[in-house]
Amino acid sequence: MIRSFYIDNFKSLIDFRLPPEPHHLGSFTCLVGLNGAGKSTVLQAFDFVGHLANGQVETWIKQREWKTADLTSRFLKRKLISFELEIEVPGEGRIVWSGSFNTTEMRCTAETVTVDGVEQVLHIKDGQLLVSGTDSKPSVQYPVRAMRYEGSTLSFIDVRDVHPALGVLKHVAANLRSLDLLSPQSMRRRAKEGADIGYGGERLSAFIHGLPSQEKEALTTALKKFYPQVAELATTALRAGWKNLRVVEQYDGAKNILHQKESVEATKSTTGSKNFRLESDARQVNDGLLRVLAI
Repeated sequence: MIRSFYIDNFKSLIDFRLPPEPHHLGSFTCLVGLNGAGKSTVLQAFDFVGHLANGQVETWIKQREWKTADLTSRFLKRKLISFELEIEVPGEGRIVWSGSFNTTEMRCTAETVTVDGVEQVLHIKDGQLLVSGTDSKPSVQYPVRAMRYEGSTLSFIDVRDVHPALGVLKHVAANLRSLDLLSPQSMRRRAKEGADIGYGGERLSAFIHGLPSQEKEALTTALKKFYPQVAELATTALRAGWKNLRVVEQYDGAKNILHQKESVEATKSTTGSKNFRLESDARQVNDGLLRVLAI
């Protein structure tokens, strides 16, 4: 679980800590503020740190249609973005990852990872990256000054050969994602490939189509907590590889809702009452359901 997050010189965030010391984040955090207060920027900062960990900062900037100069604050003249991410994982303890990202070199030129405030398992010093090994493998040194990499040094480290806390950190950090670009209009589109849902949700239909049946059922069950009438997430493979998404809803009893949908199938239940199954193309599904589905 993320306990705290610090970032400095990222867009409008200067010397920003979430939450303020000495507090720590809980299992659920809600950001509340006026328009322009910086809520989306906080999400983008998490997204930025996530892409440091997987070494895809330049791709991330292009996908957001930003320029490198857009990353830093307009009020400061510094090129470095400082960050600190603190997580707590059962069995591994408290892991703190801190560093400085150089926007000119597009990589972290300073970086440290500590465990429980005592053990230093990763550190850049004098152009050398020092990484602690496992019980069966020795520590490793990398001449990072002479190496070509993007983002964090975590992006190229083989976590099988190093301290287990680094593997946990890399997994958590590299999976940090902001969904601030989610667009219901994009989520309604047909898509061909879907390794993920895309930044705006534009690959949602293809992503769901590619899920194993067990995972699709689990996704449907999770969605039903918010929309109990959802019975099934259906997808169809169309010509040229396009995938189409449909949402099937089931309503008990003869409710006057038939005029709201184009495709209606009424079936008799075992008790004799009518269950109405309504199948809607993604184009007809409400924005809120699509957003919850994407999350």
